[in-house]
Amino acid sequence: MFLTNRCNEFTFFFLVLGDPRSNQNPALLAFGIVFFRWHNEVAKQIQEEHPDWSDEDIFQRARRWVIASLQVSAARFSFALFYSAASALALRILQNVRFCESLTAQTKEEEMQIELH
Repeated sequence: MFLTNRCNEFTFFFLVLGDPRSNQNPALLAFGIVFFRWHNEVAKQIQEEHPDWSDEDIFQRARRWVIASLQVSAARFSFALFYSAASALALRILQNVRFCESLTAQTKEEEMQIELH
């Protein structure tokens, strides 16, 4: 939903995201838009697979998928901050990614007991 405000011949568009302060922080605004659109896409797919479900059931299932995808991406990209890059690669969590060793924790692979596949 867009709100418009005319001021000195300029039109400003404000996105309504449920929080009146969301337009104050561009990063928060972008993050909200991305996840609202992602939620709508997931809901559309769920509705196609389950046309007999109620709107609330579709909304809640899509909500859980979006939250889970955010948690997975946060866990994968922050894993290397807590463990060494070698451990992350050995666990096949972060493949084809290079890390700055100064940002990772000092952890020995022997202590983690990594089992290579």
